[in-house]
Amino acid sequence: MNRTFGKTVCLLTAFIMALAVAFGSYVANAKETQQSLQNKIDNAQEQIDENNEKKENIEDDMNDLESEIAEAEKEVDALENEVADANARLQQTADDLEESEADLSERLRTMYKSGSMGFIDVILSSEDVSDLMNNFSVVQYIFKNDKDIVSELKDRHAELDEMAKQLQAKQSELNARQEALGESYSQLASAKKEVNAENADLQEQIDQWQADSAAIAAQINNAQQGGGGYQPPAGTVSSSGFAWPVPGHTRVSSEYGWRMLNGKSDFHLGIDIPAPTGTPVVAAKDGMVIATGGQHWSYGNIVIIDHGNGVATAYAHNSSILVSDGQIVKRGQTIALAGNTGNSYGSHCHFEVRINGHTVNPRNYL
Repeated sequence: MNRTFGKTVCLLTAFIMALAVAFGSYVANAKETQQSLQNKIDNAQEQIDENNEKKENIEDDMNDLESEIAEAEKEVDALENEVADANARLQQTADDLEESEADLSERLRTMYKSGSMGFIDVILSSEDVSDLMNNFSVVQYIFKNDKDIVSELKDRHAELDEMAKQLQAKQSELNARQEALGESYSQLASAKKEVNAENADLQEQIDQWQADSAAIAAQINNAQQGGGGYQPPAGTVSSSGFAWPVPGHTRVSSEYGWRMLNGKSDFHLGIDIPAPTGTPVVAAKDGMVIATGGQHWSYGNIVIIDHGNGVATAYAHNSSILVSDGQIVKRGQTIALAGNTGNSYGSHCHFEVRINGHTVNPRNYL
């Protein structure tokens, strides 16, 4: 009976430990997903803010173009009036010229045919040489006066014709300017429409992510209310703080927080500590391993340790893992070897500290 009882106790203990491991993995994964969603929300909101700034610049440019277009339209209207006035004066001058030429022709015909003021009459009717010169001067004056009128009208006609050509050329130039401004305005309007559409898509994603994040938070709260995870032994305290996760390698190549990665803004959830492949990675604090392996593609081979009281650490991109799920580890114990697995650019240890599932700056704990 004692043997049977002992067997039952062992089975029960194993079941409880397996349940604790499963629960710890579930909570860690849920918290990881929640933080990932929050990062996506933050990134999308930042993109919306950038788009709104871009849209404001576009709207400013559109307002400037509207003013230029309105000014060009005023100039075109004024030129159209000038062209119309010049054309009217041109037509009047042409009519005057035609009338003057007709009058001159008619007068010449009359003078030659009627005999009232013909050249022969001038000569024959003159009583002496002095009278002849006087009469001839009158005839010359009539001819010269008519010719001067015709010449003046021709000069005026040429002047107005040149003016009309210049005005029409200026009008064509302004029309081309209006067309170019209109095309630029249309391009800006299209750009503004694209920004609005992108913002609408981003806002839709944010709404969905926020809904998912709220659901995950509810799941975590429900799970934590049931207990589980690592419980520090009674009477122990964490006054010793955190150990540096990669002994002998203290350089950090990428800090916690916003950074530029491959030309894009990215929020780095931990710190990167470069170290050659195979370098020992140690537990920063006493705790229980709640997740290992490559289930998180971007992290590669990862180890997640629960330290109790909502505190957890993660060690990513390892070349190999030396602990297993559910294992109790001590501060400074080697848990993995540094590597370059997952979404990584060179051998290093990506180290995270999480409080109640949310990442915080590891520098504050090391």
